[in-house]
Amino acid sequence: MTELTPKWQLLTDATWTEWSTIQKLDFQRQNAPAGAAPLTVQDYEWKNSWRFAVGGIYKYSDTINLKAGLAYDITPVPDERRKVRLPDENRITFAVGSQYKFDKATTFDVAFQYVMPDKAKIDSTEGNPAAGQQTRVLGTAEGDAFILSGQVSYKF
Repeated sequence: MTELTPKWQLLTDATWTEWSTIQKLDFQRQNAPAGAAPLTVQDYEWKNSWRFAVGGIYKYSDTINLKAGLAYDITPVPDERRKVRLPDENRITFAVGSQYKFDKATTFDVAFQYVMPDKAKIDSTEGNPAAGQQTRVLGTAEGDAFILSGQVSYKF
């Protein structure tokens, strides 16, 4: 955090996440029905990735802060590993919010985020090849997300 003036603060962030540590998840089915596979393996093989963000806080008054920010997330999902279940892609997030200070210990925050992921191209084969059950999925996924959040904080 950098204080530009008594009323303005600049915030920056760069985060490296070791997504490659998540290679696969094994799901064991208890009492699997006849003919169903007792074990399902979900391969991820994600890559490590960066997230960059910049934001600002404006001290409107002694009790009210106004906030805004912008973030860019690089997807950890390689194109060849993208699935319909999680069609992740690079994304930009805009956020605005405010904070109200009730007293020295209690604050209330409210924020709105708009998340814009890139269009995700999907070309994956899913199913159980050993059982001859495979389906190829070919297409694109796109959409935006609108997130409204609030929180109350109390410092002990």
